[in-house]
Amino acid sequence: MTFLFDNNLPAPLADALRLLSKPVVHVRHIRELGAAAPDDLILDYAVRWGYTVITSDRAMRKLPHFQALLRAKGLGVVFVNTGTARQLNSWQIAQLIVKAWDEIERFTSDHPAPFLALVQRNGRVVRA
Repeated sequence: MTFLFDNNLPAPLADALRLLSKPVVHVRHIRELGAAAPDDLILDYAVRWGYTVITSDRAMRKLPHFQALLRAKGLGVVFVNTGTARQLNSWQIAQLIVKAWDEIERFTSDHPAPFLALVQRNGRVVRA
């Protein structure tokens, strides 16, 4: 399973995880997507290539076709809770994802797509 990091997560974090032999790619490193890729394009790309999306974009959950795409295409999405009132900075996001990484891998291997998972601020991963 390969994980596709959305634009709202730090690209250097994806690079660091990849250097540690984790199956991660960032949308900024995919020519067809890039830094300005809209959510619809990212989700369609993930479905086409069998990626699990990792994002902190709450708006993505509100896309009209998101739930249908999730079910119809077997898409797995992991949402990282970066907060609403007090947003985490890039370093705190990196700490949270690294802390939760083993559980992210475990959850995604134990739950076949389609699924929505949430990385909580304490590092736990639960079904969303």
